[in-house]
Amino acid sequence: LAWCIAVVKKARSRKLATTYKEGTITDSWLHDLAKLSRFEQGPRLAQEFLADSGIALVVEHHFKKTYLDGAAMLDSNTPIVALTLRHDRLDNFWFALMHELIHVRKHLQSSQLFIADNLDDKTRSSKQEQEADHGARDALIPAHEWEKSAVKVTRSVQDAVALAKKLRIHPAIVAGRVRHEAGN
Repeated sequence: LAWCIAVVKKARSRKLATTYKEGTITDSWLHDLAKLSRFEQGPRLAQEFLADSGIALVVEHHFKKTYLDGAAMLDSNTPIVALTLRHDRLDNFWFALMHELIHVRKHLQSSQLFIADNLDDKTRSSKQEQEADHGARDALIPAHEWEKSAVKVTRSVQDAVALAKKLRIHPAIVAGRVRHEAGN
């Protein structure tokens, strides 16, 4: 509860360019957002991109002995995406961001104002969590691109960089996908 209060307080201090409209988050919108990852200031650009769509992005570190990676919530009609950066890696930032945005797109509503996530928890198998995981994965690297990519098989740096260049995303995202798929 204390963490949520801190997040909402930060979110309310953000200047959003517009009011969020249902249907803003499309596959194309998510792919455009993912392309910001290739820039050094990608996370800051993501915050601006979301603000331009009426979504507040807040980073609030997790409290000790908690395993929170992020949350999606509604404050009145304003979606808030909160990330903890518990795993301070670019691939984790972008995956957690996309995961929470899928929750905003598909699951947040007046009957469910808050969804918290520990992305390391292997027991989370609800339909909502599976949709958010798959949606995030495909927003970053579309399934048809992953299936035909050489890096899926070779796991080589060269092939990871080649796929990242093709998709115009940061190579860390491809490396994170390889790490996740290989379980290593």
